[in-house]
Amino acid sequence: MSFIKTLLTTILGVLISFFIIGFLMLIIILAIVAGSTEKSVQINDNSVMHITLDYPITDRTSNNLISNFSMNTLQGKVNLGLNDLLKNIQDASRDPKIRGIYLDAGIVIASYPTIDEIREGLIEFKKSGKFILAYADNYTQQGYFLASVADSIFLNPRGLLFFNGLNSESMFISRLLKKAGISMQVFKGSDNKYKSAIEFFTEEKMTEESAGQRSKYIQSAWSYLLTKISETRNISIDSLDQLADSLSLEPNEKLVSKKLIDGYRYKDQIINNLHKLTGRVLSDKIEIISIHEYTNNKIELAKAPNKIAVIFAEGEMVPGESSDGNMGSETISQILRDIRNDSSIKAAVLRINSGGGSAQAAEIIWREAALLSKTKPFIVSMGSAAASGGYYIAAPAQFIMANSMTITGSIGVFGLIPNIQELLNDKLGITYDGVKTNTYADIFNMSRPMTSGEKIIMQSSINNTYKTFVERVAQGRGLSSKLIDQIGRGQIFSGIDAIEIGLVDQIGGLSSAIKQVAEMANVKNYETIEYPKELTLLEQVFNTTENKIKLSIIRSQLPAEYIEFERIKNIMKADKIQTRMAFDVNAN
Repeated sequence: MSFIKTLLTTILGVLISFFIIGFLMLIIILAIVAGSTEKSVQINDNSVMHITLDYPITDRTSNNLISNFSMNTLQGKVNLGLNDLLKNIQDASRDPKIRGIYLDAGIVIASYPTIDEIREGLIEFKKSGKFILAYADNYTQQGYFLASVADSIFLNPRGLLFFNGLNSESMFISRLLKKAGISMQVFKGSDNKYKSAIEFFTEEKMTEESAGQRSKYIQSAWSYLLTKISETRNISIDSLDQLADSLSLEPNEKLVSKKLIDGYRYKDQIINNLHKLTGRVLSDKIEIISIHEYTNNKIELAKAPNKIAVIFAEGEMVPGESSDGNMGSETISQILRDIRNDSSIKAAVLRINSGGGSAQAAEIIWREAALLSKTKPFIVSMGSAAASGGYYIAAPAQFIMANSMTITGSIGVFGLIPNIQELLNDKLGITYDGVKTNTYADIFNMSRPMTSGEKIIMQSSINNTYKTFVERVAQGRGLSSKLIDQIGRGQIFSGIDAIEIGLVDQIGGLSSAIKQVAEMANVKNYETIEYPKELTLLEQVFNTTENKIKLSIIRSQLPAEYIEFERIKNIMKADKIQTRMAFDVNAN
């Protein structure tokens, strides 16, 4: 009987494996067929580029068919990352066949710093004398921030515009843990009172320090948003602030009278507008090409003699190899090492979009970043966040650029050891017992509280890690350890505030960082080489598991909930000592 059960289980496992492999092969075959049959779109004179950004925008375009699987994949389309969006907008500004941009900006799924970089790219586009027209059935606040750069903004007559400010909210599960019989044994670096990542487990609401620094950040970000909208829409900052306090969920002519929008239009009227802007009669067809199609139709330029490396360091910082949105210390440090030893690469930009993670992973990457900085021009470009471990690896760079709304700083360390004794003993009726050869043979055992000796060891390690973190930053920034400690202790800053205290050198995006490092290297004719290298189709298949498919589906259907899930999972599975920040900015 046991043999039969084992045999049936094995057969079932094999069948499930074949099903998963078959599903993967179906996706890949469909994607290949769709991609191979995709027709090249001809770009005619007086064409209009259509931009839609209703998908999660990462720093870099990914070719991973499994993680990014959607109907777009089957149509041979790839969701463009910030890097290719900026390239296409820049190229379109110089393309004589592109007359202007039709910006469909109702929904933009991206952080404000990312949107701001796209917005700056559109401002550069307007300098070419070409038009930008924005239209949406409804505008989210992110969408309106982007649309506010347009020459004209229109809204559906029954549409809504959400313009209501910023907020930052966190979930706390300390009461849930208490009911479950789980207690968190917390360790922080010396006076790291602003290190708020662990409050999720230990508090029922924000501490005074956490609430204070979050409030300061969102006020700084909100002030920046109002300033930028004020500049392009010619509305006073005070008026914009008052409009945010008078949100209406009904179509409102005040939006027109206060110049937030230029009018209400239906789609057919927008098409008429585009006819006029392109000099066509109404009976003619508007030549529209999507920004995604434009990628496939640009003429490949000849290879330049000089290379500038752009390394994308995104996501959770973990030991080992990069995978599934995690930044692996082995992967990134190897790339930095190879770039340092490659004489054909004249300079490098490290693009960081990370709130940190493993302290050891940060130290490993820091070492190679420090060596690269001594070898050739090396700049850090900060994305939405480059905080805690993200700032750790930025510190050695010769120059640091950030967006005004980048979340940075958070120079601090913490450790988290769960104690589940009450859950096991009292809730589940499970007990543990054992023997050991030495005093600390069972250190970090979660089935009991830590001893006083274990706590001393852990706290000492935390303090030493924080001291090293402070020294690394002080050395990289040319400041005293005492000053870094004062602005450290887990405090977060916006990019613009970080300039005042010496953590950032200049406000600017990825494009600006590449231009800056090229000037430092004294090269004019260059091409950018992006790292890490993308996986081949075959490598994607062999790196895909049933669990990855499930997570990909969850991520696509429940993006906000998935972020919370990832935060909990990463904190719990990470190293005992972590350099991590926990901070979100929300808006409609």
